[in-house]
Amino acid sequence: MPHQLDLGDFRARRSVLDPADFALGSDAPEAAPTGLISEKVWREIMTLPDDVLIRTTGHDGRWIELLYRLRSNWLGCMPKQGILFEAMLDVLEDLDAALFSLMHGYYRQSITACRDALELMTFACMCDLYGEAHRWTDWQAGKENFSFRDNCVRIARHETMRSLETIAQHTYGSEVSLLPADYEADAAQNAWITNLHGRLCEYAHPRGTNGKLWSSNGPVYSTEGMAVCCDAYLECFSALMLLARIAGEGLKIPDDAGFLYDPQTIEQYMPAEFHALCTYYGNTLLYAK
Repeated sequence: MPHQLDLGDFRARRSVLDPADFALGSDAPEAAPTGLISEKVWREIMTLPDDVLIRTTGHDGRWIELLYRLRSNWLGCMPKQGILFEAMLDVLEDLDAALFSLMHGYYRQSITACRDALELMTFACMCDLYGEAHRWTDWQAGKENFSFRDNCVRIARHETMRSLETIAQHTYGSEVSLLPADYEADAAQNAWITNLHGRLCEYAHPRGTNGKLWSSNGPVYSTEGMAVCCDAYLECFSALMLLARIAGEGLKIPDDAGFLYDPQTIEQYMPAEFHALCTYYGNTLLYAK
């Protein structure tokens, strides 16, 4: 049977904000609840995810703190205005959702949020590089949809990206690239960002992924689910940083995110064929000595 956490554990009590804590709105005292949920329904909804939350933060707290630190770095390097600012603000919500879902055991939903962030940042990068602010505003207004693959190809064909990829290919002599310059399946598979997107989709599509990771109905804590989501978050974040830097030439990248592009770190979260590529771009595009 479920039991209450010891009150000495700081996670045992919930907190609510006071009216004065909000930037907007009245400071008047908040009214008493007018439509309180029943305790039965509350417990049926909250018991399992609460259990995962306590187990995750009890055993994997350092991983949660690491992902949260990256999320905070993202907030700290955002420009003050423009397409890139708006996109990075939206991506911040995806990063928050990915972390929150992970902590509560919704592993597929966490990976879906990472995929959404990658798709959005790719579109913003393409619009910024080509000066197509109208496409961004049309998309925001619901007047246009975008194709992730098309956006990747257009970025790859831009003179800025072509120059970067030419130097990268000459430097480490690999067949892989950051983005695909054409629509061929092999090109997409050998380009890190489209390859990453494909792997995220394998988890994000509703094919029973959570059930496989839980080996049960759930949510329940899963060491495999935790590992998959942490790797997805780290790899996606490293790609997001590169896309943001490609679009925002003067973008300040926080120094304490540099560990993501260290060869020993990369080995932990990324397929081997992209290690050299990611290290190269991290060292030359983000953290040039």
